Amino acid sequence: MVAMNSKRFFLICVLSLMLAGCPGDDDTYSADGSATASGGGSTDGSTTSEDAGPDAEVVEYTVNCGAPPQNLIFPAAEVGVRISSPSGFSGTMVAGSSVQLGGYAFGPISGMVWERINSKGELKTGKITPGHFWQSGPISIEPGDNRIFVSATGAGGIRARDSILISTCPLPLGDLQLSMTPDHLFAGESRKLRSSLFIPLGPVDPEHIDLHVVDADGKDVSPNIYKMRDDGKNGCDELPGDHVYSGCVDYKKELVGPIYFRAYIKVSSGICTTPLKRVDVVERLTQSKCESLKNSLQDAKAAYEAVGGDEGLLAAQQSLISAGAASRVSLDNRGVWAHFPNGVLGAISLSDVGDRAKPASVQGAATIQHNIGSRRALVMRTKAGQDETDELSQTIAQP
Repeated sequence: MVAMNSKRFFLICVLSLMLAGCPGDDDTYSADGSATASGGGSTDGSTTSEDAGPDAEVVEYTVNCGAPPQNLIFPAAEVGVRISSPSGFSGTMVAGSSVQLGGYAFGPISGMVWERINSKGELKTGKITPGHFWQSGPISIEPGDNRIFVSATGAGGIRARDSILISTCPLPLGDLQLSMTPDHLFAGESRKLRSSLFIPLGPVDPEHIDLHVVDADGKDVSPNIYKMRDDGKNGCDELPGDHVYSGCVDYKKELVGPIYFRAYIKVSSGICTTPLKRVDVVERLTQSKCESLKNSLQDAKAAYEAVGGDEGLLAAQQSLISAGAASRVSLDNRGVWAHFPNGVLGAISLSDVGDRAKPASVQGAATIQHNIGSRRALVMRTKAGQDETDELSQTIAQP
């Protein structure tokens, strides 16, 4: 059989054989799917009494489905990379001494590398074969937390990077993810947070599922430890025995910024720690602050209109940076993003007349939702198609 490096391509081959019928003796399939009978065998899928007998000879056929398809290139000029395996979240637990990463990248990629930093700060690196659907080799991990970065390099040395926090666990409990509701607090105000964790598998100690407050590296920053229970009695756990461990905590933080939580799970052979869950502490957005942010966006738009073109986009970006915002320019799609210090995300559409989301269009119509199978993609592209048949949608739909 021809070696396949694409599950999708393999599935297409199998479906083609099911629809066309099995080939006869010495039959092969050409790249265009047509059958060629060279040994006089039947190609109509019929069988003879000799074929159906209990002592019928088993014949091994060779099926040539043509060359596997090339990796589709994401239609983007910018370089980007994302990790999607072993988890698409920011972290996961792994039972074992090594892990393989996989994911996707877009833009013109010329090189890819991974870097692993363990809990002792020790660095280890390796190479990844570049591709828009990529997979690393085995990466050794140490007990505790291991931060793994994947970097993709494009033309001119432009680099994009993504990371995942891998924590080791003595037992394979699966990709457990802690949930915190709500996902934000207001600075200086006490608010009740509800934590929940679904543990479907594994012999865990139900009396030792604990919630810790940690920093961005997973280290404890508070002596307070909060219990999580599956008893349906503590006011936060709804149903006893449903494998959802829950807890509530009143929390208050004065300063704006992120805080992190993680659950510690006691098992028979040690402790497992979940990936971090981030909760943002933000300021309440008053009307005066909202007007100030709006004025900053209007000033940036005026800076663009005074110059125009790509230089105008850079002038708009500089205006926002002067206002204290972190800003990014999208030259392909004629827009500027701004992330203000208080956490508010703003955007200016500077599309040409005739494009969707042009300056004269209805405000708020700059994005389109694409529902693609079980995935949902929010396409931030002014020239994106209106349906699920355009190139971007088809690319996102790839496995």
